[in-house]
Amino acid sequence: MEIRRLLALTHTVTLTGSGGIGKSRLALRAAHTLGRHFPDGVWWIELDELDSPDLVAPALAHALNVYERPDVAIGDAVVRHLRDRRLLIVLDDCEGQLDACRELASSIVSHSDGVRLLCTSRQRLGVPGEAVVVISPLEVPASAEELPITALGEVEGPRLWSNGHTPYLRTSA
Repeated sequence: MEIRRLLALTHTVTLTGSGGIGKSRLALRAAHTLGRHFPDGVWWIELDELDSPDLVAPALAHALNVYERPDVAIGDAVVRHLRDRRLLIVLDDCEGQLDACRELASSIVSHSDGVRLLCTSRQRLGVPGEAVVVISPLEVPASAEELPITALGEVEGPRLWSNGHTPYLRTSA
């Protein structure tokens, strides 16, 4: 799996592509598959409902059960909590709060060697060392009349749903 290889090489992998193309679904499948490689777990953070950049760090803190203290900013508390951990964090739908995600991701990866970030976004985060996987549209038949049902296994779209094959990954660093 290309995502696993990239996460072994860098701290941050971002799946990019247009809306509705399957970035979240691919991230979920990757997180499920990779979970055994992270002894401190896999954490999914859904960001599409957040309407303020100030909510990104608290959303991650909430998922990790990190509590705010008066003497430490919540983002700093999260970074401290992650310092000695080996886990995967999936930040889903980063494009709505791209700057806040970039800032938090940069802080996490610069202080936590065992943490890996898998992000989904319509554009790259722009953090140092980020690997970007561009999710391209799947090939589908132009019309059902052009393709007999027995040939559907040869088309990318139906093949993805039948056996989990992901023929549409391209990477860039």
